[in-house]
Amino acid sequence: LLTQSRDLLAKRPRVTRIATRSGSHKRLVIVGDLHGQLPDLLTIFLENGFPSGQGTQYLINGDLVDRGPHGVEIATLLLAYKLLYPETIHINRGNHETSTISAQYGFMSEVMQKYNSTHIFGLFCQVFNQLPVCAVLDDSVVVMHGGLFRANGVELAHLEGVPREEVDLFSTNMHMNMLVDLLWTDP
Repeated sequence: LLTQSRDLLAKRPRVTRIATRSGSHKRLVIVGDLHGQLPDLLTIFLENGFPSGQGTQYLINGDLVDRGPHGVEIATLLLAYKLLYPETIHINRGNHETSTISAQYGFMSEVMQKYNSTHIFGLFCQVFNQLPVCAVLDDSVVVMHGGLFRANGVELAHLEGVPREEVDLFSTNMHMNMLVDLLWTDP
């Protein structure tokens, strides 16, 4: 599941374009900051419909893991749905989808408790590095986990060049700084 998800996401753009008015899905539900709370995700699915080819589209806006006890289950469930319905489930990367933060705030411990494997944790981190950094809805609304950029003039085309790697908070590289800002500048 993890290697197939990593490979699928690596082929997809860094900026997801979602058409909500095309009629291919009933509606779009945006979900933020699940933080390992599986009951919350299941409630959202029960109230809005489980993902399917033509039902409700979902945009998960980062922070799938850490803090709650079910980050593994949330990440694997969403990735399985992404593989089944790639145009129905959209997942943005949040600042907790980084190895340093997920090691500090509990996801690494959760993976070790459930699988006793740093290799599995590393695979999750590889998947996280491939996640899109933002979504554009109907060519008019941008949804990202973080927010404001420290540099002026950042355009969507620049975001396609954001690296697919671990975040370096101290980098002076323009594209890495954009990645940091996309994930970290929570309002």
